[in-house]
Amino acid sequence: MADGEVREFGGDDLDLVYAAEGITGLISEVTIRVQPLEELQVVAIGCPDAHDLQQLVQSIIDRHLPIWSMLFINPRMAELKTKPLCWNTWNIL
Repeated sequence: MADGEVREFGGDDLDLVYAAEGITGLISEVTIRVQPLEELQVVAIGCPDAHDLQQLVQSIIDRHLPIWSMLFINPRMAELKTKPLCWNTWNIL
């Protein structure tokens, strides 16, 4: 704090300082929690529209499935990820 008081932020309080670079102080210690080492199964699923995607995510939440990470890529981004990058030309999105 401005008077030198140290305050710890965690959980929902992190929203108070998120993206406030340079005005919140100095981070002197970080605790990182990691997933236990175990075999993972990677799955790719396609949904025809946002409504079906929403239903899929809600069913995963309702079933309390052990999801570590979930990533959403729209068709244009998927296309760009599979294209080779041309260093001598502009890649216009």
